[in-house]
Amino acid sequence: MIVENLSSATSGRLMMIASHASVATAARALLDQNIGLLVVCGPEGEAVGVLSRVDLVRHIADEQARESLAGLMSTDIVSCRPEDDLLGAWKVMTAQGLQSMPVLGIESRPVGVLDLRDALKALFDAELYQEQLLENYISGFGYN
Repeated sequence: MIVENLSSATSGRLMMIASHASVATAARALLDQNIGLLVVCGPEGEAVGVLSRVDLVRHIADEQARESLAGLMSTDIVSCRPEDDLLGAWKVMTAQGLQSMPVLGIESRPVGVLDLRDALKALFDAELYQEQLLENYISGFGYN
C-alpha cells in the first residue's frame, strides 16, 4: 500500500501557511481539530518548515515573543512522498515520535499531511483483509 491511497484523508488534513504569517494566525489555524500540523510554505509554494501544536505550546511556555513563524517552525522537515510505501512512512513516524508528517509532491510542494492514526488504520484494515483471504482459502472458498 502506498501513501497516495490515503490521499482523501491526507489532503483533508493539509493546512498551509505563509512563512511570514503571524504566530496568532498559526494558532487560529491549529484550533481546527483535524489540523495538527501546519506546513509553512515559501513564496514559490514549496515547504520550508512545519509547525505543530507542540511547537506552539513550547513557544508559549518559553514566554518568548516572536512575531513570525520563522523562529518557531521546524526547518528539518521529515516528510514522505505520495509514491512511498505506507508501512515505511509509518515506521519513520513512530521512530521519530511524529503524530503527523507532510506529504510532499513535485518541487517539495505540499499535497497532504499523513496522520499516524490514519496510517495505522489503513495498515490494520489491509491486514484484516489479508487475514480474511487466508481464512477463505483455507476453508475451501478460494480467493474472492
